[in-house]
Amino acid sequence: MDELQEHYLKYKFLLWPVISGLASVVILITVIIPQVFAYFNSKEEIGKIENRLGVLEAKAQELGNLDGEKLDKDLKVAFSILPTTESVPQAMAALQEQVNKSGLILKNTSYASSRRSTSQSNFLLSIAVTGSMEEIRSFLINLQESPRVFQVQSISARFIKGEDLVEAEIPIIVLFQNSTVQTIKLDQPVQKLSTIEEDLLGKLEKRIPYSVSATNQELSTVSLGKANPFD
Repeated sequence: MDELQEHYLKYKFLLWPVISGLASVVILITVIIPQVFAYFNSKEEIGKIENRLGVLEAKAQELGNLDGEKLDKDLKVAFSILPTTESVPQAMAALQEQVNKSGLILKNTSYASSRRSTSQSNFLLSIAVTGSMEEIRSFLINLQESPRVFQVQSISARFIKGEDLVEAEIPIIVLFQNSTVQTIKLDQPVQKLSTIEEDLLGKLEKRIPYSVSATNQELSTVSLGKANPFD
């Protein structure tokens, strides 16, 4: 014991600096260095948040400058031309209008079941008409200006003996869109219509025989996301 005390008295001036140095190293490793890293990490996160807030503020300002009435009208035009449901009566009425406009006589209309897919949804309307070749040609041309999207699948025609008329069966594919919900990220840029798309909407609007293209019920069937995306 006396020997240990003697060594302590002899080396105490060396032990205290060593112990203090070791304690400082331990504190540096366990406390100060982690705090330094935490500071830089926090600073980086704050920078990211500030950048994102800047993007969101710019996006909010850009959204505020959009013409809401025009967007609503464009949306109604799109849902009228390409509705989210089959709207078979509307399609049949549009076909009947084009048949009458071309001078053909509509003999029969048949409906086939619809087909849905991720890329395209449609159903088939097959019509039987009687008229001249010129009237059938006029019908096909007028069909391009119809308020619905029609695709002629084929034409089967035969001449009526002793008359300058033909009987034709025309299966027509009627397109409609799937009502799907799309997730839009807050950081995603505001999508705008191109000049070509604007011109197309203007042309489509002229096809619609009434002022408001789609009813409020049609629009209510489509989910447009949260009323407030920041919730």
